[in-house]
Amino acid sequence: AGWYRPEVTRAQMNLLDSHDVPRALHTLQGDVEALKLALVLLFLLPGAPCVYYGTEAALAGGPEPGCREGFPWNRPRCEALQSLIRDMAALRTHQSAIREGCLIWSSLGSDGLLGQTDSLQVVINRSREQHLPLPDHIRSGTIIWSSNDLNATPDALGCQSAVVVTGSESP
Repeated sequence: AGWYRPEVTRAQMNLLDSHDVPRALHTLQGDVEALKLALVLLFLLPGAPCVYYGTEAALAGGPEPGCREGFPWNRPRCEALQSLIRDMAALRTHQSAIREGCLIWSSLGSDGLLGQTDSLQVVINRSREQHLPLPDHIRSGTIIWSSNDLNATPDALGCQSAVVVTGSESP
């Protein structure tokens, strides 16, 4: 269930930051990896993801007026954030289960999240220190997106990372 009717949840505008609250990177105390996970969730949750200008450039302004700072046109681009946002937008576009808000979420260990549908599974490890063992049914699926190289540790998800798989059987 939830607080709102499903049609309301699917239509809501979701933001991590905006013109009248501190920027997400400020709230996360400069932790770009945590910001990446927050962006992953923003695109995976029901509703319309909205990225406030400058988030893709790692702006970290605090309370007003810091949250309204100008875009840093003369600074090197933050390719990692821009690439992640592009990837997540494409994933959402191509996966109707994500767009339609069909993922059912549960905890996985003390720092993990597992989102599942009949055809799609998502694992998120928010820990800064511990790898998260991947359930067998996730390892048997086809990776369609990952925030890090799973070849290095194929049985576990690295710190502050996420993976999306298809073709696996839910337990």
